[in-house]
Amino acid sequence: MAARESGLSRVYAEVFDTEGRLLRRQFIPLEELYSPKAQISQDARYLRIYAAMQTAQGRGRMPPIAGIETDDITGFTPLLRVIISP
Repeated sequence: MAARESGLSRVYAEVFDTEGRLLRRQFIPLEELYSPKAQISQDARYLRIYAAMQTAQGRGRMPPIAGIETDDITGFTPLLRVIISP
């Protein structure tokens, strides 16, 4: 979410299969990602990540996000539609 709010179009991710095996590491466009949460809090953790996303140096220190490759997106929300609540 911090990447989206920072205007980034893609994030570096580690993609796993449903058994937990690492398939690949790659940059993934945000519009291809889904979240198990429809809403997240703008808490201290989010604000730290958001602040880091504002500079190239900060983005370079961020670990890759973890994603699962699956065709079943039932119950997931497109990342671009997740709401950030105060």
